[in-house]
Amino acid sequence: MEKTQKLFKHRPIVSQETVLGARFSKRVSFGTNGAPWAELERSMISERTRAGAAAARARGVKFGRKPKLSRQQITQAVKLISQNERPDDVAASFNVGRSTLYRALAAHGYAPEGGLRKNG
Repeated sequence: MEKTQKLFKHRPIVSQETVLGARFSKRVSFGTNGAPWAELERSMISERTRAGAAAARARGVKFGRKPKLSRQQITQAVKLISQNERPDDVAASFNVGRSTLYRALAAHGYAPEGGLRKNG
């Protein structure tokens, strides 16, 4: 136990329970190679990454890609489509593909009667 504490004293973020945690101790058979230590290091990196992401979410950081179309643009697209504009033309006016337009409309609850009409 003392040897482990000396090895990991440079990592104050990780608790003793994490270092000698049940998940890790079940998987490790201490051999002569360095694989168990590499696995331990990898699991510690993963835990720190998850903890950092959770802290960022708690601060209100948003993850993921930003939407291509704003709420106003989607409202405008619905208005144009209801005025019998072609979905291809509406999508082109917002510099997005037709499938992106359809996904954005579906995500915001727009379900036109009879579905969106095809081009042609």
